[in-house]
Amino acid sequence: MGLPSLSRIQPFKNRYLAPTLDFHNEEFVMMAIRKDFLRNLPQVQPDLFEDMKSSVDLLFGMNTEDWSDVCLWEAMEQIIFRSTIRIFFGRELSENENYMKFSRSFAFWLGIGSVFVGQLIPAVIRPAVGYFAAIPVYVFRTKSLKYLTPLIAQRLNDMKQHKNDQLSIPEIPNDLVTWILNRFLNSDHPGHTSPAIIAEQLLYFTLGATHTTITTATNAVFDILSAPPEMRVYETLRKELEPVFTTTSAWEDPAFLKHLPLTESAIRETLRLSPVITRVVMRQVMERDGIRLPDGNRLPYGSWAGATAMGVHGDEDLYPNPQQYKPFRFVYKEAGKKISQQPRSENISTINEKYLSFGLGKNACLWPYDLQT
Repeated sequence: MGLPSLSRIQPFKNRYLAPTLDFHNEEFVMMAIRKDFLRNLPQVQPDLFEDMKSSVDLLFGMNTEDWSDVCLWEAMEQIIFRSTIRIFFGRELSENENYMKFSRSFAFWLGIGSVFVGQLIPAVIRPAVGYFAAIPVYVFRTKSLKYLTPLIAQRLNDMKQHKNDQLSIPEIPNDLVTWILNRFLNSDHPGHTSPAIIAEQLLYFTLGATHTTITTATNAVFDILSAPPEMRVYETLRKELEPVFTTTSAWEDPAFLKHLPLTESAIRETLRLSPVITRVVMRQVMERDGIRLPDGNRLPYGSWAGATAMGVHGDEDLYPNPQQYKPFRFVYKEAGKKISQQPRSENISTINEKYLSFGLGKNACLWPYDLQT
């Protein structure tokens, strides 16, 4: 699941896994992702396409005559992780194999630890298990920051000199680091601008921006290829894609995604069946005496409560035959034996009370558009 905000790591008990994480710059990080990321996506899309194309060609091969085995999860992990790092931190780190290895391991152990410590371990032994689980997180965090912190420090120094009109400084890269630091430098209350603190915050966002996308991409491909042959899902999607992506420039332009309603519907259906976030609108009980529910159950102080996305997505009134994979259910509406096309008022990034794959409200996942791309 994508991390909706830095301060929301508390429900997953990452106080054991990320005890040094500073939240003072959260406002700048949130604004950069919510506004600058989307506004600049058309400019960085060509770099994204370049990275993904080279990765796909390398991992899946160019031989169209012979079959070869591919581990889909590992392939998606390499493709998406590298392209995401390119947008986040620029070409230098996306092509640094050591950084890629360490940050990928950091994200893996943090994700596993968050679920294990936060959801599977009884509270009484959580501290002991939590600090033990933090060992690999700390090791790979430290290794990753050795590469990331100097980059942040150099970028911050270059941008300050640019701001002082020292034009001899090389052109500043157009990536997430620049967008966030711009907000720091242009703010009256810049908070903590220590390169080490900023680097650690961005490292934690690596988890939210990559593993959710990797999981969704892997599940979507499996759903499409494992659908019954008579549904002709793969053939239908290919027929939709071919006239849209006729040139390299089309792949590099996010606007062309608007011409793929069937593809969007198939991905939305995967997210409906396997949502990025399974528990939404999480709230902590703040009453010292707890809360008594109408059915008589009591929620003690400090406990967390929320809704389940799977319960909503499995509601017959909202989704006919909810357990069935119907890739085009968001495009075509069934009425008896008739099938008609629905007006297209929603896309992958749509969030509402009926579709909770990215959460709901102000704490919803920041990355639905990243998944769409």
